[in-house]
Amino acid sequence: MITSLVVPVADLKGDSKAYLEGLLFSIINQGYLDAGYKVIACYDGCREEFVEHFQSHYPFLIPVVNSGNRSNFAGNANRGLRYVRDALDGDCFCVNMDVILPRVDFLERVKGPGLATPSVLSNSYEEGKLTNEVCREPQNGQCRIDTAELETINNAQPTEFTRAEIPKAVGFCLYFSNRILKESGIFDERFVSTFEDDDCAARVLLKNKQLGGGLPVEASNILVFHYVSRCGAMDMNRMQLNLLKYRFKWQIPSEIPHGEFNNWVKENHTFLPEMVEV
Repeated sequence: MITSLVVPVADLKGDSKAYLEGLLFSIINQGYLDAGYKVIACYDGCREEFVEHFQSHYPFLIPVVNSGNRSNFAGNANRGLRYVRDALDGDCFCVNMDVILPRVDFLERVKGPGLATPSVLSNSYEEGKLTNEVCREPQNGQCRIDTAELETINNAQPTEFTRAEIPKAVGFCLYFSNRILKESGIFDERFVSTFEDDDCAARVLLKNKQLGGGLPVEASNILVFHYVSRCGAMDMNRMQLNLLKYRFKWQIPSEIPHGEFNNWVKENHTFLPEMVEV
């Protein structure tokens, strides 16, 4: 089965090009193309010269282009997810453009029967000097990642690999099995750049309950390096609005805290076919 990397691309500001260059550098040098991965670039309202630059310098990219007004992350990602589901009939990782990937054999360990996410090390967290040294800010339009730094990322990977069911999944690097894409659905585009991953995980949990097992939401302690939304500042007003949308969609009582949302959904809802495309 073909595994793809779906990369939602937005030309938001000057550093977008540098971050995407860094991701593509890791894709090439960490063995993804040699392993047969397809890379789908979902260009969302990008300038023509931006698209032409990447398509001419990285001819392995499969372009999925929205040339109109920008949509949101969920809408842009969905174009790539539908392409993987319908045209390639495979599975995929949906990867933020401001991510540096580990070697392909590490990320392969994340794959499973359902929806899965690796751990994240980021230069906005106090988790040691490594991330601050490796994931430096772009300077002069360059992401400044080189092969030596990729090896540092690889050497930071844990020696023990663990998997556990979790109530939600984090969208910076999210694995969709082929079965999930077909049976549980993709992102709900009503959520604007937050909570689309929580909602997707809720439907997977409900599907898992319906089948009595077989479609777990899983996490692995593989490390993926993320600049934490450096390509788009977190808008707390937008996050609060999505929080309200999420409570309304699933009819979650006000006393249930955010961290318990999906566990509550799993206990109080049943998966319905109309949930697949929302």
